[in-house]
Amino acid sequence: MTFDELPQEWSQRKQSVFPVDVPRDDAIAQICRKVEKLNGVLDRRDLAETGAAVFVAIAFSGMTFTMKPLISRLGAGLVVLSALYIIYKLWRARTVVPRAAMDAPLKDFCSLEIDRIERQIGLLKSILWWYIAPIIVGANLVMVGVAQLGWFSVVYLILSSLFGWFVYWLNQRAVDKSLVPPRDELRALLVDLEST
Repeated sequence: MTFDELPQEWSQRKQSVFPVDVPRDDAIAQICRKVEKLNGVLDRRDLAETGAAVFVAIAFSGMTFTMKPLISRLGAGLVVLSALYIIYKLWRARTVVPRAAMDAPLKDFCSLEIDRIERQIGLLKSILWWYIAPIIVGANLVMVGVAQLGWFSVVYLILSSLFGWFVYWLNQRAVDKSLVPPRDELRALLVDLEST
């Protein structure tokens, strides 16, 4: 880039954050509303996932003590531990970085919300290891104990693995479509605020 191209590059960068036809204050308000809407979606997701994890933990905890085959009891115990870890992981991701107050300075608001979104991105990027895999392994151990190692267990393993990959794909898509754009808007806004 040459010195003569700098003004054009700067104006293009500013237009991506603040469109020409929208006043600067309105564009900032739109970005803040998007972030608050995203926080609402994440709150509802966490509530639903926590409820499901509690249900799974209760359902499988009974199996941990009542099932005859040892491998099924181990699988059920793994599912219970996984469900409890899911509850912890979701809670931890939401509470490590506090929510920015609506009356906080705009730079602080942007910084905090960028950190919060980055945590959610990290959470969903690693969902295969802390959410999907332990549940699938535990459920398959329960199935092997109940149905023995046969064609039914193999079919169950294949179907549950395909379902796990589908859930993983959905979460990676959610990162790309729902988390990266607001994070990038907040970053651009923060750069703009720091440069003015």
